[in-house]
Amino acid sequence: MGEDLRGFARLIAEKRHFRKLWISHMISLIGDWLSYIAVAVISVERGDSALAVGMVLFVHSLPTALMTP
Repeated sequence: MGEDLRGFARLIAEKRHFRKLWISHMISLIGDWLSYIAVAVISVERGDSALAVGMVLFVHSLPTALMTP
């Protein structure tokens, strides 16, 4: 596993285009998780029902679940 990690670090260090792709993907993933947090916070503020928050988060995750192979 340590060898794989060193190889991955070397790949990021040496390949400029891959590094840009990897960083942009990490930023996108952070944005996805922040959107889940924002939707949950807004759901809690609009109604105190745990069921409502759960349903909103379920519906928010449907596009990902339906479009992922």
